[in-house]
Amino acid sequence: MSGRRGLGIPTAMALILPAVILVGALALSLQSSTTRRMTSTVWMSYVALELAESAVSEAAYFLKETHVFPPSVVRKVREEASVPPELVTFPQRLTWMMGHDKFGADASYAKEYRSINGKESLVSFRFVQKPIKVDLVTGLAQKIARENPGVRLEDLKNTDLVVYAVPLAYRREYYASTKRWVNWGVVQFRVKVRMNELRGKVTYQLCMDRRFTLKVTAGEKQSSLIVSTRNLRTTSSQENG
Repeated sequence: MSGRRGLGIPTAMALILPAVILVGALALSLQSSTTRRMTSTVWMSYVALELAESAVSEAAYFLKETHVFPPSVVRKVREEASVPPELVTFPQRLTWMMGHDKFGADASYAKEYRSINGKESLVSFRFVQKPIKVDLVTGLAQKIARENPGVRLEDLKNTDLVVYAVPLAYRREYYASTKRWVNWGVVQFRVKVRMNELRGKVTYQLCMDRRFTLKVTAGEKQSSLIVSTRNLRTTSSQENG
C-alpha cells in the first residue's frame, strides 16, 4: 500500500510540473507584453511632444504682426491719415487707433482698460480672434517626423504638425523701474501630432502660451514682433483616434 502512495507522488509531480511551467511562461509573456506596451507608449508620447514643441518653436520664430492682429488692422495702422504726426511707430499708432475705436468691424478685441494721452497711452485689450495658421518656412519638425514611422503625416495642410496661433491679449504699459514703454501681449500656440502606437491610433495636442513684444528701434517706423522662448503655461492632452 505504501509503495503505491510512493509511486503516486512522482507521477503527480510529473503531471503538475508542466502545468506550473506553462502558467509561469504565460505570466512572464503577459508581463513582458505589458512592459513593451508601456515602454512604447512612454517613448511615443515623448516623441510626439518633442515634435510638437519643435513645431511651436519654429512657428514662434516666424510669427508676424498679421498673425496677432488682423491684416486689415495692420494695413489701416500704416495707412490711417488721422493719426497725430508725432506717433510714428507701429505700436504708437496701433495704441492710438485701438483706444479711439478706429477699426470698426475689423476690431477683434475687447477693451479691458485704456488711457489715451498722446505717446504715453496705456491700453489693455483681450483678443477674441480665431486661430490663425502659421506657415512653417523650413518645416524642420515635419522633416524629423518623416524619419519616425510611428508619426502620421496624412494631412500636413490642416492637421498634422500644423501650428495655429491664438492671440490672447495685448498691452502697452510704462515700466517705472526701467523708465520705458513696453508693448507686449500673450499668444497661444496649438499643434497636434497623430501617432500609430501599439495600443492604436493616438492624437496628442500641445498648447503653449508665450509672451510677445513689439520692439522698435529709436527713430524707426517699423517694428518687429519677437516671441519669448519661455512658456507662460503649457498644457497637453491625448485622445484615441
